[in-house]
Amino acid sequence: MEDNLRKYKGLIELIKTTEDVVVLDEEMDMLLQSLYHVDLIKFEDTLSKFIRVRVATEIKKILQAGAIVKNEEVKRVLSDAYRTICALPILRLTLAFEPSEAVINGFSYWSRNNLKPGILLDLSLDRNLVGGAVIAYEGKFYDYSLRNKVKQIFEMDNFVI
Repeated sequence: MEDNLRKYKGLIELIKTTEDVVVLDEEMDMLLQSLYHVDLIKFEDTLSKFIRVRVATEIKKILQAGAIVKNEEVKRVLSDAYRTICALPILRLTLAFEPSEAVINGFSYWSRNNLKPGILLDLSLDRNLVGGAVIAYEGKFYDYSLRNKVKQIFEMDNFVI
């Protein structure tokens, strides 16, 4: 796995969330289907016209680094890269707000530098949290929501109104 993390590092860095994996799945599907066309130009066309630019650039780098040109080799590498990405660890975050791209990038940067390289974010929205977040990671659950904090205050025995 470590070898694959290094081999596909550029592609993994682009995939930050489980939603990104869904988009990548569709792109990989298109690329794999294009391999079965008679001419190799179809693969190149698909790569340049239907795949996100940064993802296409990383795929080209991966194929060039391995001097991979045969359809079966391309299929093997694309499948291997996708399997590697699908096997990455997941950090589930339930937020009280819709995160911007900058916030997602910040969460991804922090988690990949402090937890595990290549970690994927599974983001969900729950406005009932009021603020903060609920975190699930490696079988552990943490509720840092404002709703939970307020609930704890009201449940204290010595609470005085």
